[in-house]
Amino acid sequence: MDKEVRILLVDPGFFPQHERDGFLTKYVDLDSQIQSNPPMGILAIASFLFEKGFKNIRIIDAEKEKVGPDNLKQILNDFRPDIIGVTLYTYRMYNAHTFIEEVKKWNPDVHISVGGAHTLIYPIETLQLKGVDSIVIGDGETPFLHLCESLKNDDALAEVQGLYFASHFDSYTKFERNTEKDLNALPLFNPQLMDNFINIYKNFMNNKATMTFVSSRGCPYHCNYCIAPSIPYRSMSVNKLVEAVRYYISLGFQEINFYDDTFNANLKKMEKFAQQIIEEKLSFHWSVRGAVVREMSVPFLKLLKKAGLRRMQFGVESGSDKILEVLNKNRTVKETVACFDNLNAARIESVANIMLFCPTEKDEETLQTEKLIHSIRPTYISVQVFVIFPPMKWYYEMLRDGTLSHDVWHEYVVDPIKVKVAPTITTRGIKNADDLFKWRDKIVLGYYMKPRYIFKRLIGLRFDEIKIHVKFGFIFLKKLLNLGTSQGST
Repeated sequence: MDKEVRILLVDPGFFPQHERDGFLTKYVDLDSQIQSNPPMGILAIASFLFEKGFKNIRIIDAEKEKVGPDNLKQILNDFRPDIIGVTLYTYRMYNAHTFIEEVKKWNPDVHISVGGAHTLIYPIETLQLKGVDSIVIGDGETPFLHLCESLKNDDALAEVQGLYFASHFDSYTKFERNTEKDLNALPLFNPQLMDNFINIYKNFMNNKATMTFVSSRGCPYHCNYCIAPSIPYRSMSVNKLVEAVRYYISLGFQEINFYDDTFNANLKKMEKFAQQIIEEKLSFHWSVRGAVVREMSVPFLKLLKKAGLRRMQFGVESGSDKILEVLNKNRTVKETVACFDNLNAARIESVANIMLFCPTEKDEETLQTEKLIHSIRPTYISVQVFVIFPPMKWYYEMLRDGTLSHDVWHEYVVDPIKVKVAPTITTRGIKNADDLFKWRDKIVLGYYMKPRYIFKRLIGLRFDEIKIHVKFGFIFLKKLLNLGTSQGST
């Protein structure tokens, strides 16, 4: 007999204290210290379930809502979920496991299903974690719907591709991901399923109501430090994209941030999208979080700008052709320079993602990257220290050659409560790498504090950006003072 099923979907964030411990405190780029994005994975699943008739759905963004053990218990008592879906990131294992423990204290019988990128890498270890009843591997819509329908109808928990149960662990010989092949058939993300979404997730640059949206999954490129190429690439049609724009404008959103891994994989599709936006006179601004460095002409970029494009973020990574080859970027520094020259000519804001101290990288190659940053003149930079973890090939090489004495990441994911803090492994191994992060900070400050940059930003600032730039200024001043103090004490 059918019964009402109450579904709680949770991104536990840095539960329970919401403190960014370990490498993430240093590794995280500046904008994510200010900007928060909605939990898109569970929002996609919630939107799918809602369309399929499941109306009792609650979404928790634990970090944004500051959910700790006390108010979690109150939420559980008020909502009384039958099934809880948890997004799991490997570096947040401790936080997610702590959340699961708290839930099981409340009710040992509530079904907890775990999904996210972590289950692609560690399916066996995740399924064996205490408190985990099932895992979802790959796209979660169909597997999680099957799970909810089984609980609703009191059916036996039968598997579908991408869904695996702890109670059946001994019967599994392999784990396969689920892939939703037709993204056009999936419902658009429904922000109305989250309380006060439009006010919580505003653009930190201008405080405007901003919808974060993913129009493709996977990536057609093959950078060998990223898990995305292992995920089959699929994208929505132009008509579906325009439908999304109309829908979010109708809800009151003024901007859309396309959060794809690679939004500009198909330039003809981008051109058609821009033309249709212009033809329909849809008034909104949009930005691109993930873009590959490639040839895009000035007329093409100006067309995108006319259609409302404000900002594009690119994986620049390095100023060394040798390092780009090591990373399998399949392009040259010369192509990077040409791409940013055209962006600057079209007056489109840019973000350059940079990775320092990559495998085989020498000091002179780091200096080449620093030189490139000043040469291409991006509006903003996001500079990271290269951190090594599974499934990168370099991690397994470090295990084989003895740089790592044992599999520290496996040790962490098997017992996150004991280990607590995710390992920090740079190209210098697992030893203290503070000097690398200090060098990173020096490069960032050296770019943003250059008089030419400051002058250009001041004369180009829009009124709605002044407040956030003041906030940025205080953060950089604090970093500058800390960097000076640390250098003075050595």
